[in-house]
Amino acid sequence: MLTSIAGLSVIVTGASKGIGKGIEKIFCQKGARVLIVSRKLKEADRRPKPAPRSCVARA
Repeated sequence: MLTSIAGLSVIVTGASKGIGKGIEKIFCQKGARVLIVSRKLKEADRRPKPAPRSCVARA
C-alpha cells in the first residue's frame, strides 16, 4: 500500500483550474514532483504558483 507520495513524480492534466488545480495543490503539499499540463497555459501561469520546490515544471 502506498503510504506517501513524497518524492514521486506525477503529471496532472487540466491543471489550470477546477479539479486539476486542486489535485496539483495537494500533490505539491504532500511533497510530490509535479508536472502540470493544460491547454490554457496562460491561465495556469496567471494563477499563484505553489511555494514548494517540489513543483518544478509546467507544460
